[in-house]
Parts: sequence; C-alpha cells; structure tokens
Amino acid sequence: MESRVQPPPSTARLVRIAAARPGRARFVRACLMRLKRVHARPIRSWVGWVRSVGAGCSRAWSVGTQMVRTTFMRAWLRRPIVRLAAEYLAVLAVVAGAILGWAGYIQIGGNIDTVEQGEVYRSAQLSVDRLAGLVAEKHIKTVINLTGVHPHEPWYRLETRVLARDRVRLIDLPMSATHRPSPELLAKLITSLQTAERPLLIHCNSGSDRTGLASALYELIVKGAPIGEARRQLSFYWGHFPWLGSGTIAMDATFDAVVAARTGSGH
Repeated sequence: MESRVQPPPSTARLVRIAAARPGRARFVRACLMRLKRVHARPIRSWVGWVRSVGAGCSRAWSVGTQMVRTTFMRAWLRRPIVRLAAEYLAVLAVVAGAILGWAGYIQIGGNIDTVEQGEVYRSAQLSVDRLAGLVAEKHIKTVINLTGVHPHEPWYRLETRVLARDRVRLIDLPMSATHRPSPELLAKLITSLQTAERPLLIHCNSGSDRTGLASALYELIVKGAPIGEARRQLSFYWGHFPWLGSGTIAMDATFDAVVAARTGSGH
C-alpha cells in the first residue's frame, strides 16, 4: 500500500496568515493549492517530491510578486501628483500628435494659400507640375524665391526653366529661416514686395517661416494692414513654430524690428 505524505505544519500557519491578512489571500491560496496537489500524489522518489515542492513555490512566488506589483502600481497612480503628471503627459502627447499631424498635412498640400486675392500668393517649394499649374491658374507674373540661388540643385534648374518658359520673373533672395536678414537683404525684400509685377508668388522651402515673414511685411507695408492682422501671416496656421527654442523666432524678431522702426519714424 502506497503511503501519502502528510501536510507540513506550515500549512496551518498559511491558513492563519490568510485569515489575518486578506490582502495576501491570493498568494496563500496558490501555496495551499500547490501543496494539496503535491500531497495528493504518491511519492515516487525523494527527487520527485523536491521537484514538486519547488515548482509549487516557484508558481506561488510568481503569483505573489505579480500581485505586489499590481497593488503597488494602483497605489502609486492614486497619488494626486502622479495622477496629475500622467494626465499632463497624456495631454502633451495628444497636442504633439496634433501639431505633427497638421504640419504634415499642410506640407503635403504644398502650403498654398492666398495673401491678397489676385495680388499675392504663398506656398512651399512646389514640384514643377504644381508650380506650372499654379502659375497658369493665378496668372503669376513674378516669383520671389526666398531660398536663394541653387544652380546645382535639380529643383532650382527645373523651376527656372518653367518660369522662363512662361515668361515669369524670378527674384532670388538668400534668406535664412533661423537668422535675421541683414539690413541690405531686408531692404531688397521690401523693395521687391513693393515694385514686383503682380500677381506675385512668394515661396521658401516649407512656406512657413521666411514666406510668413515676407507675407506679413507685404500686408504691413504695401497694404497698410494693422500690425495684428499682418502678423497673422506669420503663424502656426502655415506651420510657423517659434517656440521651445526654435530658431525660427528670428522671423518674429525681424517683423517686430520693422514695426518698431516704422513706429519710431512716424509711419
């Protein structure tokens, strides 16, 4: 007749722990169930018994540690500061996603828009086909390219070829999106905005920063628009992002300097 191993004395202690501390009940139940299964089977060998007990303890430890981690995380997230931080990070993630989504959307569309109907239009760097289509649609007479001359770049060679074919004047001004233009370069830009034959197309690489500044200056100086209305051409609606240490704040500083100069001279 095969003998069966009696439950060790520690089983009673586990029962007392479970009764006294309900929070550990899941851990204790796992231990008891494993011990019950061990004691219910015949002893084949001492090694088999040790293996069975070891497997039971391992499973109980796994369940217990998982319970502790879950309980700790729930308690941690219930803290007001931690919960507020988690909510703040979630909001930041949503805002960042919206910003990136909008920036991508306007770039896919070429960032084409109207500054003054029938007079001035703005865009990013367009493909040859889109540029030719826009020139034909809006009857563009002059294009101001704010990225400067790039004779070794394929896009620049194609752009000059298309504009020459359609008898459109091209004005190249080498501006930077992250540095304020020199007084001489700024004067050339303002003169071009005042004297170039219209309809006029202004573009840079993204159509956001340099193009935004040129459009704002056109509204302020040529059209005589209020400062606030002119400044709206230099906004995130067209992808201009001067915050969080972005160097494109140089475009805002340039616009403010022009406004201060005009106000100081009595204009």
